Amino acid sequence: MWNSNYERVLPRDLFNESKLLQQLGALCLAIHDNRLTRITFEHDGEPFGIRLTENGELSVANITFWQGDEDVQLWTNYNSLAKNPLLFLDPFSGDASYVFDDQGDFTSRFYSKFN
Repeated sequence: MWNSNYERVLPRDLFNESKLLQQLGALCLAIHDNRLTRITFEHDGEPFGIRLTENGELSVANITFWQGDEDVQLWTNYNSLAKNPLLFLDPFSGDASYVFDDQGDFTSRFYSKFN
């Protein structure tokens, strides 16, 4: 279950939410610049609807990523210590993997699926 009204505590939640937005921003820029050709995104124009699950996953509810007609699920884990914590769910295998490596480049797994 998603909760967008969770009680935010500073500075922890500023760091959690800023990591998520920075990672999604880098991904959207790569898509916009045609560095990835098999993934698209849509945003409804409203303020970013950051959501937290009971399992500690943060995502933005009103930005949708697509590969063809398949929804691509993207999130970060709450309080992740990873340098680039954005994860994606591979719709075919059901496995979660990182989008970016420690240097900020796409992981080979993500890049091979979406380019």
